[in-house]
Amino acid sequence: MFFLVAGLTLLMAAWHARVMPDGARAENTPSGVGDAGRILVDAFVTLFQKPGIWRMIAFAFLFRLSIGFLEKIGPFFMVDPAAKGGLGLSNELLGIIYGTYGLAAVLLGSLLGGWYVARRGLKGTLFVLCCAVNIPNATFLLMSIYLPSSLLVISAGVIVEKFFFGFGAVGFMIYLMQQLAPGKYTTTHYAFGTGLMGLCGMLTGVVSGHLQEMMGYVGYFIFVMVATIPSFLATWFAPFHHDTAP
Repeated sequence: MFFLVAGLTLLMAAWHARVMPDGARAENTPSGVGDAGRILVDAFVTLFQKPGIWRMIAFAFLFRLSIGFLEKIGPFFMVDPAAKGGLGLSNELLGIIYGTYGLAAVLLGSLLGGWYVARRGLKGTLFVLCCAVNIPNATFLLMSIYLPSSLLVISAGVIVEKFFFGFGAVGFMIYLMQQLAPGKYTTTHYAFGTGLMGLCGMLTGVVSGHLQEMMGYVGYFIFVMVATIPSFLATWFAPFHHDTAP
């Protein structure tokens, strides 16, 4: 499987090297190592000079907090036996549900989410998108309580969660592009925001296994629902300094 993924990546790299345009040189590209250090410092200084930056940072870090907890433990819940509170799926069924149905749901949700934002603008839809990301996590709580044996029910739960995750997650990327990134160092500031998202995923991954062992699956998925609250607060108070009208 890893060789297959590596081969597909190489093929895509070759294709993009052939067909992608070169693009223009960035205005603030460093000319040497010393210049790069100066520009990096200036990029951080200008980032923290932006109005409302701490609320933007809170949004970038917290928007996917509950997802960080859910995505680490969800697959283990699927394959653990019922004696441990899981659904007892095989690796093959897990791959089909997540890699086929779940992936299709994410792609469809992302397309519809982008269309929704394009039609109505980000400012009026961001909180709705946050709800879409977080509230469907309840499907895992329900499955941990009732432990369904029907593959159709389990697949439906994953599809619902993944579809709404795809639908709502576009709000995060668009917010970074439209509100956090604009300015002198657009790409660097956008990367800073996505880095905060990655840091959140890393920290939730570090503690998620310990928490699940202490709480069990039902208690843990209740905790995941509680972890949606910071996402709602960060989204509600996220500042808008640039026009997002469609």
